[in-house]
Amino acid sequence: MSARCAQQTDAPSAAEDAGIWCARMSEGPLSVVDAAALREWLETDPGNREQLALAQLLWSELDQVASTPEIISHRQKALMSFRKAQQKRWHQHIKPYWLWGTGAAAALVLAFGANWSLSRPVIYETGLAHRSTVTLSDGSIVALDADTRVEVHYASRHRDIRLDKGRASFTVAHDKTRPFSVSTGAEVVVATGTAFSVERLSQQVRVVLFEGRVKVLHKVGAVMEPQLALNASGEATDAGRLLVPGKQLMLTTGAGSVKGTVAQVMTVAQSSNRNWEIGQLEFDDELLPIAVERVNRYATARRIQVAPDASAIRISGTFNAGDIDAFATGVTVAFPVRKVVTADQITLVKSD
Repeated sequence: MSARCAQQTDAPSAAEDAGIWCARMSEGPLSVVDAAALREWLETDPGNREQLALAQLLWSELDQVASTPEIISHRQKALMSFRKAQQKRWHQHIKPYWLWGTGAAAALVLAFGANWSLSRPVIYETGLAHRSTVTLSDGSIVALDADTRVEVHYASRHRDIRLDKGRASFTVAHDKTRPFSVSTGAEVVVATGTAFSVERLSQQVRVVLFEGRVKVLHKVGAVMEPQLALNASGEATDAGRLLVPGKQLMLTTGAGSVKGTVAQVMTVAQSSNRNWEIGQLEFDDELLPIAVERVNRYATARRIQVAPDASAIRISGTFNAGDIDAFATGVTVAFPVRKVVTADQITLVKSD
């Protein structure tokens, strides 16, 4: 390829450049010249480093499924094209990462990898007593409580997340062209440019809105319908209209729910619903079984059980996440319960 031809061709995008470098690095150690060129490219634009990281992630995904025939075919074409391009290297004043043959090959694999990645959800999961915060590819931030699992599926027209268990808060990057939705069970929360949390409990789904607006939908058969909630007059209305910053939606699910269940929307202290992100579990007139379910996300040894006779007791207070014994002792001091301790369990029962 001549320099004249190169000048007639648009320069590759940052994503294509990143794909080129992935293809080059897969061939082995960089030469001194190429290493210097890579450093220069990374320093040209702060976004180049992010593009390279994304390209490397996609390339690593190809490694994980390298035995797939389609992957083998695309990757072989990419590397073959790269080798041919290396044999036709331009003059030294032409940067080595502006090789069209390499770019086309790398872009082919990058595009294939992107499509492959979009078709497979990315799973983020925390274990007992471990929290995590991740930044998604669009800049949205997800904070995961302990014992939480989410699946992220991004595509060109939508950003879908499924909360399988636990609790997560979302700070959503604004993008009107790709609605951001979080589903758990039959409930779907749709948001664009907002901050909220979704929690999946054994018998409830809770949504707390911190900023912006959301829509709350409920799946009925194959149709998504607005979730209903009671307004101040006791009338069932669209829950999304009632759920404003500082409000919490609570919906009964599981064995305790009935078809067409109407949700409750109530005022909550935002701090009490975000302090878990810094290791504090705060309860305000909370049912004991709900509080214990949250505490048990941090139980690595003995777990807490609530006896049926204590299930209607409500508690308030702030506790350190992970200090199971302190929680059990604290509630027995402040509320009408006592504890029965065994080697692997603490049972809270109603005081006589």
